[in-house]
Amino acid sequence: FFWSNSCPHCQAAHPTIDALPDDYPWLNLLSYEVSTSAENALLYDQIATEVGQQAMYVPAFIFCGGMTGGWAADGSTGVAIEDGINACHTWAVENRDVLAAQIAALGKASAANSSVAVSSDTESTGTDSTGTEDGPTVDSAARLAAESESAAGVAAASASGAATDEGVVPSAQGDMALAMPVEAAAGAAPAIALPFIGELNAASLSLPALTVTIAALDAFNPCAFFVLMFLLSLMVHAQNRKRMLIIGVTFVFFSGLIYFVFMSAWLNIFLLVGELKLITLLAGLIAIGIALLNIKDYFWFKQGVSLSIPDRAKPGLYQRSRNLLKASSLPAMLFGTAVLAIAANSYELLCTSGFPMVYTRALTLNDLPTGAFYAYLAAYNLIYVIPLLLIVVLFTVRFGSHKLSEQEGRVLKLLSGLMMLALGVLLVVAPDALNQVTTALGLLVAAVIATALIVWIDRRLHRGDRQHSQPA
Repeated sequence: FFWSNSCPHCQAAHPTIDALPDDYPWLNLLSYEVSTSAENALLYDQIATEVGQQAMYVPAFIFCGGMTGGWAADGSTGVAIEDGINACHTWAVENRDVLAAQIAALGKASAANSSVAVSSDTESTGTDSTGTEDGPTVDSAARLAAESESAAGVAAASASGAATDEGVVPSAQGDMALAMPVEAAAGAAPAIALPFIGELNAASLSLPALTVTIAALDAFNPCAFFVLMFLLSLMVHAQNRKRMLIIGVTFVFFSGLIYFVFMSAWLNIFLLVGELKLITLLAGLIAIGIALLNIKDYFWFKQGVSLSIPDRAKPGLYQRSRNLLKASSLPAMLFGTAVLAIAANSYELLCTSGFPMVYTRALTLNDLPTGAFYAYLAAYNLIYVIPLLLIVVLFTVRFGSHKLSEQEGRVLKLLSGLMMLALGVLLVVAPDALNQVTTALGLLVAAVIATALIVWIDRRLHRGDRQHSQPA
């Protein structure tokens, strides 16, 4: 029985599969958790190859020379597996002499303690047992495959046919199995060893896709744009490209640093509480609340509760920005920029706290080494600052001046609100969906389309209102 901690279908299968040895004393169940063990993942890949399959999904069950994957909610998979195991055992009992001769020829066991390949692939949980009056010991395909390349075929020639006739599904079913995030550890694509971080799985594409998608959307943050574009607009009057570039890059660096510290705090909170479903539910509900406030700001900008930078805070930010123009030395200018970045990002966190919270919670639901968690946070923050760096470069090269308009800020809030709403709902109802590579990309595309549609309809309605209000 091969399974993963983060796979809901695996958790659903455990009660039925774990109870099989109690119902069938001749059955030896081997259970392997593959997401945290490269050795177990490699074993899965080797055994799956022996029976002509690929180690791509969990849960996976290997017995009688064959493999089935997935777990149906109605329990039909468990019934099919149980029927297949019984059919294989019946065949083994009826062909005891044939099996004994085959295994003796391989030098694996004596005829008195013959073993047949009937098992589930998993993390070793049981001990070997000897033959009983009910028939020969039923050992695992994992054990035989580990001993010899040809061992998995001992029972496959005849027994696998019987198991298939009983209706055992030959391969994983899409909606009943979780795509394996461990192919790299299993040999398909090697793990990457990074200094101070450890091994990162090169085949785990879902988490990188989620990182890129959420970070890219989080980067288009109206609060960050507002502060940076105002700062650079002031720098235009200084007529000094070098100073503008230094101040802009310094501001972006400290913005990313503060954001990294903020996300690290979320990460440690979630690591501390572990995988409690209540925490995931609360994170989802908070994200939904923040999303609704952002969506509200598109239609009723700054009316009622709002997560925008408050007007009372803007004069202080303006004054700090103007003071940078008066800085006489480079150290004073850098220090002033850092202070401004810290102050601005303190308010900015109000605008965008939902995305870091959703992302860090999704991150902690994966089994990763500690260094990998922070590597993902660093990647997130690198992506987060890219649009800000582009703004700095464009302003420096073109010597232009542009302030973020209210309409542009409203559209950015609507887009982030819709995306955050979808992510929050997923955290509440189906957090494991965030591990799918297509989920984040699909949500982003849907949010962009929905935003464009809402803005188009809103503009059409307001245009009609203006036309009707004009005198004849």
